[in-house]
Amino acid sequence: MVIWFMLDELQLCLTNICDLNCSYCYLKNQPAKKMPDKVFKKTVSAAIKNKVSVIRLTGGDIFNHPSLFVYLEYLRERNIKIIANISIKKITKAKSLLPFVDYLLVSFHNNAQLSNNLSKLKQLSGKTNLMGSVVFGERWLSSIEELYQLRNRIGFHSFFFLRDVKQKSRQYYNALIVLCEKISELNKRNRQIVISNAFPLCFVSKQGLKVCSGKRFDNGNTRLYIDTDGSIKPAAYSGIILGNILKDDLQEAYSKNTAKNRKAAPLLCSQCTIKGFCGSGITANAKYQKDPLMKYIFHNKYLTKFQKLSKKILSAFNFNADIRKLYYLNSGFFMNYPSPSYWRKTSGRNIEPLKEITNQKISLYVHFPFCFGACKFCRVKKLNSASKKKYTVHLLEEMDNWKDTISNNYIENIYFGGGSPQLMGRKNAQLIFEKLFGYIKNQPGEVTFELFPAGFDYDLMHYLKKYVTRISIGIQCFSDSSLSVMNRCTDKKEMVSFIKSCKKAGFVNINFDIIYGLYANQPAGFENDFREILSFGPTQVTYQPLHYIKEVSPINDSTLDNEISLNKIGRNILNSKGYTQNSAEDFSLNKRFFYQDYMLGRGNILGLGGEAFSHINDTYFKKQGSYLYHALSSTDLLYRGLFLTSRFLKININDFNKKHNTDILSVFSDSIKYLLKKNYIIIKGNELKITPQGMNYVDMISNILSLNNLDYKLK
Repeated sequence: MVIWFMLDELQLCLTNICDLNCSYCYLKNQPAKKMPDKVFKKTVSAAIKNKVSVIRLTGGDIFNHPSLFVYLEYLRERNIKIIANISIKKITKAKSLLPFVDYLLVSFHNNAQLSNNLSKLKQLSGKTNLMGSVVFGERWLSSIEELYQLRNRIGFHSFFFLRDVKQKSRQYYNALIVLCEKISELNKRNRQIVISNAFPLCFVSKQGLKVCSGKRFDNGNTRLYIDTDGSIKPAAYSGIILGNILKDDLQEAYSKNTAKNRKAAPLLCSQCTIKGFCGSGITANAKYQKDPLMKYIFHNKYLTKFQKLSKKILSAFNFNADIRKLYYLNSGFFMNYPSPSYWRKTSGRNIEPLKEITNQKISLYVHFPFCFGACKFCRVKKLNSASKKKYTVHLLEEMDNWKDTISNNYIENIYFGGGSPQLMGRKNAQLIFEKLFGYIKNQPGEVTFELFPAGFDYDLMHYLKKYVTRISIGIQCFSDSSLSVMNRCTDKKEMVSFIKSCKKAGFVNINFDIIYGLYANQPAGFENDFREILSFGPTQVTYQPLHYIKEVSPINDSTLDNEISLNKIGRNILNSKGYTQNSAEDFSLNKRFFYQDYMLGRGNILGLGGEAFSHINDTYFKKQGSYLYHALSSTDLLYRGLFLTSRFLKININDFNKKHNTDILSVFSDSIKYLLKKNYIIIKGNELKITPQGMNYVDMISNILSLNNLDYKLK
């Protein structure tokens, strides 16, 4: 969006003399000054020469200039449109201006001033083009509805908020964004109110942009300010002097200012689709520099594949597109933000301080990357079985390396995953468990062991009963044809036998992993198979889509439609059998999901073993030859909070805003409005909650929710 401007208004400061003492005024505490006749007449000549159609008389209090009415007559004789700025406290003098002015702009501080002068203002609105303005402060957010009622009763020709350019806090910027959302909604049923001053429009929603003037009226884009001594400035508040009207060419001053403004824009703005409209906020202030509010701007630097595609589609189709198929086709498994592909290599020196934490709750993940085969849908890197002994030694060394961390903290839960950890066998399991539990000083709340449903090892399973309180079996599906296509080294008969053996061995807290997408090419058999799987009474079920990769199966509209349908069918069955959905993919009868809490950002995780990731005190790392490492910034923590916390189906809005110093309902409003419109979320009181409809697409919702209004604007 490129907007070309030309100079169409000159603002003349007739005097800085005023008795109102407004907090936001730039003319306070200066020696009293009045514009001399020669400056006034030279300015009018320059306006006529450059075809400037409007002159605004401002101050100070314009009534304090002795030649005010002489100047008004002078302008009227030359057919120049006149805007006169006055305070509502001078309303009794306003009638004297009516024979001369085309527009009368009345500024005020609060609604009481409008109410107390209602009849006078209504009379003025019937006799001239009455404009209203107020400098925005956060207090207006609680009284804006009353302002609309008064604005309608008075009949202002136009009405606008002005930004208080002196305000530079994050709180004030957040309030501006909230203001945009409020007035964009109220404008739908009332006379229009807009925001006149420029400010960074990064977080303004697509709908909110309609109430913003962007860069038009600031930075000297369409208006220049002539001070009492003839100084030419981009605006009243600006400290930049472009020249003097008594000796310098107006057009040259205007052109010089335009060029310098372009250079002041931050680099990020070059990637923005509305840079020509926004203009990066106010860049011609004390000097040419980026707007001070720009320091509060953030965006998602670590987009998923799905986010990259969906942000283009949603903005292009005015946030009406159905992106469910896009999600199923381009989704990926995620448990962290940002994903490891964005982490950087580092030496161990960044990791060593993390070992020193004490008296904190930690979840342990023990990785054993060996498996019965290579399933096509699995992206976990596997090791050759010949290296099992060497890997076990490495794992024991890892435990020694982190023994102080394990001993000096509370280990809330442990998860043994892979791969297929059962392939460690009884002998290696004894070495691993005895060393690990020798370092642990407390009784963990849960110990989970992941199992592939084949080759039941009675000796190992009997040993595991001493430590393991929960097993997780990778069932995936009961369709032998699908299992074969996926290179799955088991079949339904063997899986049934394996489940029965586990239950016979005394394991009662059992999770089943299910990939319903494996039935996308043969949906007819899904419901019976799924009901049969549940008949074995798992206490928990992890219910997942098929994250498509090229090698898996042909993908077409029919396949995607089937997966969307299977998703709903399976969730309905789970609900009917008493399972509660605890997160995006996790259902339970007993509501116990210790490990998922930590995986989704609710605590520290220490990963042991090759390529196992850790998250300790807002730092990610994993050993992959050398270390990969990422220390989370405040922006990362905000996005991570939305991305992962939303997978638990609700967000406490006030707590989130307070923790991250933001206002998600405004800054992320494009995404939130889309999800509300699709009935995927609701906002009830202080909670943003996933709806029953949204429960079908929680991961998709998490992806969309983690795009703020700026993310949609960036190329």
